Amino acid sequence: MKRFVLVASMLVFAFVAPASADVAPPNQYWWHDGCPWLCQGHGRPALDAEAKEEAESEEAVPGGATNEASPEVPEQAEAPANEEEAAPAAAEEEAAEGEAQLLFEGVEPAQTPVEAAKRARKHKKREREQAEREKAEHEEANPSSMWVGVNGGGWGPSEPPEVAPMVKYVRLESGNPTEFEKFQASGIQVDYDDAGPYSKHGVSSINASEYAERLVRVIEADPSIVSVEILNEPDGNWFWGEGANSKANAEAYARLLEAVYNKVKARFAGERPLLLGAFEEGSTWGDVWWNALKDKQAVDGVVVHPYGGTGNHTQSALGDRAQVERAHSYTGEPVYVTEVGWPTATNFAPTGDSLQWPQGEQAANIYNFVSWARATGYVGGVFVYEYHDAEVNGPAEYGVVTHAGVKKLGWTALKQASEGVTCTVCS
Repeated sequence: MKRFVLVASMLVFAFVAPASADVAPPNQYWWHDGCPWLCQGHGRPALDAEAKEEAESEEAVPGGATNEASPEVPEQAEAPANEEEAAPAAAEEEAAEGEAQLLFEGVEPAQTPVEAAKRARKHKKREREQAEREKAEHEEANPSSMWVGVNGGGWGPSEPPEVAPMVKYVRLESGNPTEFEKFQASGIQVDYDDAGPYSKHGVSSINASEYAERLVRVIEADPSIVSVEILNEPDGNWFWGEGANSKANAEAYARLLEAVYNKVKARFAGERPLLLGAFEEGSTWGDVWWNALKDKQAVDGVVVHPYGGTGNHTQSALGDRAQVERAHSYTGEPVYVTEVGWPTATNFAPTGDSLQWPQGEQAANIYNFVSWARATGYVGGVFVYEYHDAEVNGPAEYGVVTHAGVKKLGWTALKQASEGVTCTVCS
């Protein structure tokens, strides 16, 4: 009976023991290759020192199971024994909630020095970008972002202080530095209309090198002038003779512009006035010289004189805005309207450029054109023709001041257009 019990016990253990082989590595237990521990020739293998130490540490674990083999059980926080133990846990929870609230409100929690430096750089970049956007929006809305001026000059020492309250830019063609300085002393910037020398043979009759050298001397005498127009209406036969707008003269104008640019750049580098090319009327003159211009940097902008004409009343009131738009779309350059105006000699026939207008309508036309030009974003300046009536009694009464020196409504309209405020005299 004892032998039967012993044999039965051995059989039961033989079936149970191999199943444990999957739990622990085979070299740490008394079986090998599936053979039970009592098989002949397979006793418990000898352990080296390192394995022995590991085995001893494993035996210290309750139940004899190894740490590796034990499944990981998530630790559960024990309930605090008293209020003193509960306080730190509550404080940690409150701190975590506080940090989450800071993130929600856009406030960054404490960071390492490297993280703080990175975020500071990003913050500064965002500030610079925001400042640039605000500057661009300000310049777009600010009246000073576009020059508003008047054609003047030749009316004596009282002219600069009389013009100063109205506009801050004036177009002069004298080339006289003394006259320039008088306007500048009154806070008025000067656009120099280098009109001539007029020639009945067109621009091709001009010696480009000599012209450029003379212009350099004018700028040297008054380097603070803001811009120079290279010739006045050079495509017009009224100044430059028949054939003025020929292809040959347009190409000669392109060479003149480049000669001027090279001379002025060599003398003044970046500290120079803007150089403006006459794109002018609706003819192909501007197209030809622009296409012939090898160095597009030779001009900083193009000039047009968009008078409204003598046909349709509505069109005449607006001025030739299509001419302005075309000059910009063709060249991509800023456009400078250095002459546009509406005469008020209602007792006379129209001029060659415009119908005649009552003073209130002249005022409205001036104000509306300046406002439209500013809204385009590409018009660099508008100079109304002109400050003073050229005649005591005649058709060419374009001025915003009469020949006798009396201010018309147009004077106030131009002042308010320059300031970007509502017109109070426009009818």
